[in-house]
Amino acid sequence: MSKRTGSVCLLIVGVVVVSSASAGDTELLPSSSLYEGHRYFSRYTGELGWLNGRIDFAVYDTETYPDEFVGADGFDMPGTGRYVYAYQVFNDVYTSDQSIAYFSVLNLDGSSIVGASGTGAQDDGHGGIAPIDSDTEGVWRWELSNGGYIDRLEHSWFLALSSDMNWVPGTYEIMAPGESDIPAPGTAPEPATVMLIGLGSLVLIHRPRRYSK
Repeated sequence: MSKRTGSVCLLIVGVVVVSSASAGDTELLPSSSLYEGHRYFSRYTGELGWLNGRIDFAVYDTETYPDEFVGADGFDMPGTGRYVYAYQVFNDVYTSDQSIAYFSVLNLDGSSIVGASGTGAQDDGHGGIAPIDSDTEGVWRWELSNGGYIDRLEHSWFLALSSDMNWVPGTYEIMAPGESDIPAPGTAPEPATVMLIGLGSLVLIHRPRRYSK
C-alpha cells in the first residue's frame, strides 16, 4: 500500500520488520499522496512474553497537498516545517502479551532526530491512548498516571513531528513498561533498535514462539 516519490533528503519512516499476526485492519491516519505505509514488529522479552503490533506511518507535503493532514479532519501542524511525519502504534489484538510504554523515531545511526521544528500528539478520534508530553526528538512515552499504557487491543494517538527535510529510511525503538536500555551490573542489554534493510522490505526474524505459563 506504500507510495513513494523520487525525492529523498533526510529522515524517517519508522519501520519495523518482522512477520506477525495482524495488529488489526483499522487504519486511521489521513491518506497521504507523498508516502504512507505500515510495518509489523515482534519482540520476545523472555518471561514477559511477546510484544507484537503494527506501526502506521505517513509523510505529508503541506505545500503541495496542504489539506491532507490539516484540512477537513482538523488536525494541527506540530511545527513550522514543510513536511509532517505522522505515526500510530497498534498493540496486536491476538498475540501480544505486553503493553507499550515508549516509542521513538531515530535516524539510521540510532541518533535523535535532527531538523524537527516541533513534535506532538493529537487525538485520533477513535479511542487512542494519549502519551505524556513529547519533546523535539521524536520520543513519546505512556504512563499509568496519564491514561495508561497501550495495552493489547489498543492504539496510540497520532504521533507527529514537523520538518523541512523530506524522508529517508530511519529506525525506531519500542519498549514495554519496565524495559530499559541502561546496562546494570550482571546484565546484558538487549538491542531495542531494529535497522531497516532497504525501504519497504521485510526482514524475517525467525524465533521459536514460546510463551510463559
